[in-house]
Amino acid sequence: MERFWNLIYYFAYKGDYKLHLLFNKINPTLLLYKLNLSKRRFAKMGVDNPVEELNKSFKKEDTGISSFRAGGLMILLIALFCFGIVNIYLGLLKILYFNANVIFLVLPITLLFNYFLLFRHNKYLSYFKEFDEMGRANKKKWAWISLGVILFFFFFAIGSFVFWIQRV
Repeated sequence: MERFWNLIYYFAYKGDYKLHLLFNKINPTLLLYKLNLSKRRFAKMGVDNPVEELNKSFKKEDTGISSFRAGGLMILLIALFCFGIVNIYLGLLKILYFNANVIFLVLPITLLFNYFLLFRHNKYLSYFKEFDEMGRANKKKWAWISLGVILFFFFFAIGSFVFWIQRV
């Protein structure tokens, strides 16, 4: 379970970083870095290529922006799953009201689940090293599986609202 969840986290991280690189090609604000005023300003700070520095800040595995976004996605996936279970439970028992205190129950579950499987003692960094050494075909296979799992969590949460109709 731990390895599988780290695989999903790894490919969420890689996917976010590749999306960042893709959006660099169409990002109009990066043209501002080519102006002489900004070049001088960055030269004073000791930065030769600000786009390269921006890419480095996204790519860092431990403190990078892509890593934080992927971590947020992992928390969101468990939260969606928990809310989906709650929706099904409320629908099957025909409870007519939604208790907002469920949020205070779901939040610690999601945080603890991800803490123990991913973030405790930076487990994900050792898994990242292991996954970097995978073969290309294996990476492609697991990337598709990870995308499928992520989409499953989203569709499960959306599909659980069908049970709300049964409450009435």
